[in-house]
Amino acid sequence: MKLLSGFPLVPVLALSAVAQTWTPKTPPPDPIGAGASAAAAGGLVYLLRGAGTAHFLSYDPATDAWTPRANLPVVADAGAGLVAVGGFLYAAQGGNLDGFFRYDIASNAWTVLKVTPFRAQDGGGLAATGGMVYLLEGAGSVAFARYDPALDSWTARAPLPGASLSGTCLVTLLDGRLFAIPGGTNGTMFYALATDTWTPGLPAPATAASGSQLTVHADGRLFFLAGGTSDIYEAPSDASSWVVLPVDAPGLPTTSPLGFVPGEIFVMTTTTFASLPVAAPAAECNCEHGSDFGGCSAGGSPASAAPIAAGLLILLYTRRRSVSS
Repeated sequence: MKLLSGFPLVPVLALSAVAQTWTPKTPPPDPIGAGASAAAAGGLVYLLRGAGTAHFLSYDPATDAWTPRANLPVVADAGAGLVAVGGFLYAAQGGNLDGFFRYDIASNAWTVLKVTPFRAQDGGGLAATGGMVYLLEGAGSVAFARYDPALDSWTARAPLPGASLSGTCLVTLLDGRLFAIPGGTNGTMFYALATDTWTPGLPAPATAASGSQLTVHADGRLFFLAGGTSDIYEAPSDASSWVVLPVDAPGLPTTSPLGFVPGEIFVMTTTTFASLPVAAPAAECNCEHGSDFGGCSAGGSPASAAPIAAGLLILLYTRRRSVSS
């Protein structure tokens, strides 16, 4: 197990003892590129291919199969984003442009929406909470805005305390707050919708470099890939401590990759696509011996080995490994 300097020692309880092998999966018809983005809805994962194309597909984890969908009306490039809200997906075009679109899952059709108040660029972020969509501009800006689907309008929100450089991560927590790791730093920020304020949190285990991605599992756990490395970190929903998964993803580090997880962590690069099962959090152990992969087995509260859990993990990465072992 790799220990993170400055962080408490935490057993790797979130990864089952049998989940140590990556399984090859069917790659999409064409390789992904800059701006590749994914979002989950209705048991499927939807993918904007990026790379200056309009290609849009869905992936069924149950059948390991890809299905072409209606293309985005414009090309997606660096800084593009995709999020799910209800029965729709919302996409920012990226590429230093202001295009913004809604995809109707039921009708497989896109609608052009009001343009973003600033141009979405590399280092930006897109997230949804409370029925609204939130966007960070990127490219060193602190600009932050909220989109209201009912009004098709944008409203400026409190700027991010610190520039959103390449590698910036933005996700929605289970409690409805937003959580960000600004690019070029390992600092973390929590955004409260009701007060329109950002509050600093504990540092992340590594710097959010170009290609970093952060995502929230269905049970609230955070998964973080620091760009330029092959390490995937896991934290509880409050980001109070981090552990690194003991097996590195294949094909990393590399340029322009992506990944997601419905019960498994799926990692995609331009040449590889594979998955690794993720176990549910282990039950709290009250034993003097602590916990292990098999859970408590003597004294305290009994627990069995954690089962594989469902959820969605989306990862993007580039550059070179920079984390000490």
